[in-house]
Amino acid sequence: MKGNVGICHLCDKSGKLCHSHIIPEFCYRGMYDQDHRFYSLDDLKTGLYSQPRKGFRDYLLCARCETHCSLFESKAAPFFSACHPPSQPPRKSVDVQLDYKNFRLFLLSVLWRSSITEHPFFEHVDLGPHEEVLRQMLLQSDPGDPDQYGCTVCRLKFQGQDFRDFAVQPTPARPNGHNIYRFTYAGFVFFYYISRHALSLGARRSFIQRNGQMVLMDGHLEELTFLRDTWNQSCKIKVKYGSVLRKT
Repeated sequence: MKGNVGICHLCDKSGKLCHSHIIPEFCYRGMYDQDHRFYSLDDLKTGLYSQPRKGFRDYLLCARCETHCSLFESKAAPFFSACHPPSQPPRKSVDVQLDYKNFRLFLLSVLWRSSITEHPFFEHVDLGPHEEVLRQMLLQSDPGDPDQYGCTVCRLKFQGQDFRDFAVQPTPARPNGHNIYRFTYAGFVFFYYISRHALSLGARRSFIQRNGQMVLMDGHLEELTFLRDTWNQSCKIKVKYGSVLRKT
């Protein structure tokens, strides 16, 4: 690619490429501090972090495809600014009503962009042949079935409070034989199931359904080992919450 001219990853045509967001900018609004910075845990193993002033971007799409994707991404924005009701014991979740097609396409777009980008923050996301499946779905505005790249969404909490202002490098995991990717940003944790074989009923019920209903789970930092351990490591390099999140 010369300058910002190259092949658009979505339509596969040559032209001028936009400096495309990987995660939409509206997701960062609640993460910025008074200096317009947010905390980015850039390495899950070491706990190293940075404080970017802008969300992650790469030259990915032409202007036409940017507009195409913005139509459904913008309709997902209210989810991130909404004041979701608290869960009521004994439940650890609440039911939320969303636009199935647009929210699903938003989720798929973030997953796909994270795999095709060369940005180092997303270096662990490699979908292989699934990239082309997702590209076709996005190109055709096809949200697919609820369990096709299904995603469980958790509202991240720490000591009972919403915990919003940081992003964590996405990483793969393999619980119960399923290939998943874990994303954390804007106060939520997203668990994407790449494989759909033998999914448990609980997992399927947590995905957004065709009627727009989605179970929004509570995810407590103290219980999410992969996040808790990263924060404990970050304490050693004086990350923002090091004084309150002690090693457990």
